[in-house]
Amino acid sequence: MQMGSLKPSTSLIVPILSQPRQVIISSQPADAITQTQWTSNPSGLDFPKNTPINSTSYDWWYFDAVASPTFSDDVAPQQPSVAFTFHTTGADGFDLLGQQFSDGILLSGNVVQILVTWPNGTHEDWLLPAGDAVFTLDGDGASAVFPGTGCAFYGAPDLSRYVVTVDAPEQGIVGSLVIESESPPHYPCGPAEAGQPLQTAPGGGWENAIPDGLAIAKFNVRGHELSFTGRGYHDHDFGNRPFSPRSRYAYWGHGRIGSYAVVWLSILPRDGLGVGDEYVSAYISRNGTVLKASCAPGDILIRPFGENATYPPHRSTGPPTGLEIRAEYAFTGVLGGMLGGEVLPDGVALWEQFSLLE
Repeated sequence: MQMGSLKPSTSLIVPILSQPRQVIISSQPADAITQTQWTSNPSGLDFPKNTPINSTSYDWWYFDAVASPTFSDDVAPQQPSVAFTFHTTGADGFDLLGQQFSDGILLSGNVVQILVTWPNGTHEDWLLPAGDAVFTLDGDGASAVFPGTGCAFYGAPDLSRYVVTVDAPEQGIVGSLVIESESPPHYPCGPAEAGQPLQTAPGGGWENAIPDGLAIAKFNVRGHELSFTGRGYHDHDFGNRPFSPRSRYAYWGHGRIGSYAVVWLSILPRDGLGVGDEYVSAYISRNGTVLKASCAPGDILIRPFGENATYPPHRSTGPPTGLEIRAEYAFTGVLGGMLGGEVLPDGVALWEQFSLLE
């Protein structure tokens, strides 16, 4: 390295700084073979993983926040929430997305999905098609603008902070979500470091930039204010084959119970029957220290309980009362937990059930 006036005997240590770069993802999937990244690099955790997006591939960036609960003796917790998903997909990639449009046609592969839940439990949702999405990649973080939707997200290079903004008054929603990370990022089978496998099941991958963090949500929704502080979360899913045909069901969720953050994932392939056939990922941290990050079979068991506790679930199966999650630390339900027989303080959680077979 030559530095002009420096003498040849002078030694100089110069830090290598990340250089942001821009990537444009077309709203129309390419007629080409997708190259998918299945092993982690030293940086770039939240970067797009498919190059390019074709008809059968997908990437999506997901953000949510749920208000910290307020309890009383005679009133159920009032917990509003928000969730944003920024999709880049082919028509057959995340095939469930196209089914949500009234005509079943996905006119753009770039779509922003928004879900707002009010304190009384009612929901409002949006599907906003976008033009060519502009991504800025820096360090481990990613930022993106989805033109035509008013929606964007901005990520810090070290994944310490993400901000989601929406400025769509004509659609009835304006505001922002800020998530400050309080738990280290991870991949399906281990920590956020180079050489980690990214597949959660054949043809699908996942990475978790913010397993748990402080969230501040401020929105105006059709003239009504929705503002709260609570817990936030951000992850990134991707795949190079259609989502539905490869899986029979998927359970996913995250929660905060006392000082513990937990994230769980269980996928049963289309020909799987249950225990032993599942692909799983388990993550537990406490006060910012990772206690468990593993995808080893048997490390976590997730089963529904109560009403509609059919396992494996079917498309006709309604939502169960809750999920029982067993790992090295035993968490039961979605709002309460135990550690070594000791009851932990109530917390918050969000979770999903994908049932993909009749």
